[in-house]
Amino acid sequence: MNLDETDPPVQGLGHNLDVHASTLEALNPSSYQDSLSIEDFLAQTPIGATTNLKPVGGQKAPAENAASFNQLCQQYKLQPHFEFNETTPQFFSAKVQFGEHVFESDEPLPSKKLAKEAICKRGLDLLQSLPESKKRELSSAAQQPLPTSAELHSEENYVGHVNEWCQKKALPTPHFQEYEANCREAQVNGLCQAGRMYAVALTVPSVPHIFGGEKALFPSKQVARRHAAKEAVIFLRGNGLLEASPNQESSKPFSSPQETASAAAQVVDLALSLGFSQPQYNFTPSSPPPKAIVNNPSAFVTATATFLSQDVSRCPRLQGNLCEVSNVFGKKRAKEDCARKVLALLQDIRETRLNETKAAGNRH
Repeated sequence: MNLDETDPPVQGLGHNLDVHASTLEALNPSSYQDSLSIEDFLAQTPIGATTNLKPVGGQKAPAENAASFNQLCQQYKLQPHFEFNETTPQFFSAKVQFGEHVFESDEPLPSKKLAKEAICKRGLDLLQSLPESKKRELSSAAQQPLPTSAELHSEENYVGHVNEWCQKKALPTPHFQEYEANCREAQVNGLCQAGRMYAVALTVPSVPHIFGGEKALFPSKQVARRHAAKEAVIFLRGNGLLEASPNQESSKPFSSPQETASAAAQVVDLALSLGFSQPQYNFTPSSPPPKAIVNNPSAFVTATATFLSQDVSRCPRLQGNLCEVSNVFGKKRAKEDCARKVLALLQDIRETRLNETKAAGNRH
C-alpha cells in the first residue's frame, strides 16, 4: 500500500463529483422542498384506489340475461338452439336460433358463458320489444309439428296406449307417481320457471319394471307422464306384448329420403324420449385434411357435443366432450356429422336400457 496515496476529500452538499468522466451532481437540501412528504403522498394516493385497468381472463360470467331469455322462450314455447365457436384460443363466439330469428356474436369473448350471456341479451331485447300479437304468432308457430316421419311418432298417445293395454288384459289401472323438485340449475339454464321440475314413475300391473323415475326431470307434469308412458310402450312393443301403432306401420312404405329428418333433429327427439336435454354443439378451428387442396382453409372446424350436468348424473356416458369430428368443412356439416355419432350413442343407451329391462323381467 502506498502511504502517499490519500483518500480524496469528501465533497460537501451541492458540489459536483467526477466519476470516470461522468459528473454527478449532489442536491442541496433546498432541492427537496417541492417533494411530497410520506403523509402527503398517502393522503393523495389512498390505499385501494381504483384504476382504469381491467382484469384479463377469469371474468365471472353473469347469468341474468341467459336465465331471463330462456324463461321467455319457455313462456312462448320457443326452443333456442345455441352454437359456440372458438375463434381464437380461449375466445368464443356464439350463435342462437329461436323461431325465425338468428343472432350471432358481435365479437369473441373470453368464455362460453360470457358469449352466451351477450347473445342472450340480444335475444331478450328482441322478445321484450315484440308486440303481443307477434309473440302469439311465435308461440303458435313453435307448436306446429315438423313435417317429417322421423319424429319418433310424437303424435302417439302413449298414456292412452298403456291404459288401453291394461284394459284389454283386464288389469288394474297403471299408476303414475308424480314427483316435484327444486332445481336451481334448471332455472339458470332456462329449462323451467321458478326452478320447478317434475318427474313421474310409472308402474304397470304384471310388468316388473318402473318406467320413468325420479331422476327423469321435465318442466311439466304432462311431459313427465308422457315420457314414462313412452318408456312403457317401448318396453311392451320390444317384448312383443303390444302391437305397433297403425300409423307407424303404414308410414314405413311411403317414407322417402326427403322426409327423413336430419341427424341433429333425431337427436333432439331421442334425447327427450330418454329423459335427457338436447346436446350443445361446440366448434373450434381445425385444419384441412392432409393433402387436401382448398381455397378456404379457415372454414374447417372440429365439432363436439356436450350435455348438461343433470343428464350426466343420470347417465355417466354423457360426460365430457363427446363424438368429436375433425377437419370438416363448414359448421353445418360438422354439426350433422357430430350429431350422427351422438345419435348412435343415444341409440346404444336406449338399447342398453331395454336389455336391462328384459333381464329384470326374466328374473321375475
